[in-house]
Amino acid sequence: MGGCQLIIREFWRIYDENVETTQSRAIRAFLHLLTEKVFPNNHWKVLETTYAGLTRNNGLILEGSFPSYSRQFPERRVHVKILWEDEQIKDVGFNGEFLIQFRLRRYLDWTEENVVYIQTVRNTV
Repeated sequence: MGGCQLIIREFWRIYDENVETTQSRAIRAFLHLLTEKVFPNNHWKVLETTYAGLTRNNGLILEGSFPSYSRQFPERRVHVKILWEDEQIKDVGFNGEFLIQFRLRRYLDWTEENVVYIQTVRNTV
């Protein structure tokens, strides 16, 4: 058995999307995506990163501006919350001029037809 096949077999043996570790990795990957692509560090500074606990949700507090709007809206403070599927909002307040809230979903109830339909719509737009 080749090395790649062994890695794939082991991945499927231990992978479970309902495990808390998998959820944590997905949230951390989404946080990384936000700080690298949506709020890049050459225009935005991460003031605080929060991880879910008893009294708070996952999130970021950022300060900066988008280049195309920096004249109109210089140095804004943004609070981003990341919620997992049916996770309740734990910290009602926010620290910023506005709040952006993302809810990550797995869509486990979707059938293969739903996925094909979405791909078809995306390709026609």
